[in-house]
Amino acid sequence: MKRRLSIAISLVSQPKIIFLDEPTTGLDPETRRQLWNILQEVKQGNRAMILTTHSMEEADVLCNRIGIVNNGVMTCIGSQDRLKELYGGGYHLFINCGRTCSEKEIKKVREFVKKIAPKSEMLRFFNA
Repeated sequence: MKRRLSIAISLVSQPKIIFLDEPTTGLDPETRRQLWNILQEVKQGNRAMILTTHSMEEADVLCNRIGIVNNGVMTCIGSQDRLKELYGGGYHLFINCGRTCSEKEIKKVREFVKKIAPKSEMLRFFNA
């Protein structure tokens, strides 16, 4: 409650810049989502928000640009997509067909994945 009250107090005077340090730390998932919705509405106005967080999920939801600080030095800044493109390891898709998966079904799965992600590549294939 103290955390939510502090955020409410910071929003009352409608400041042009809002500084938030770990605003959702310790909140349950439902309350966190409610607070994110409120902060997204606030962000739509003529205000800037500077947020520190360890949660990439929170940064994805609330931020237009992300700066990453390491040992007190900003090492990179950019949009979520750009930073993921430059520094992310990509996406990994794991599909478990179980022991009853036939070669025909495996082929269909591969074709489907290629259809939705043409640049994808299979790194490993395990047959149970």
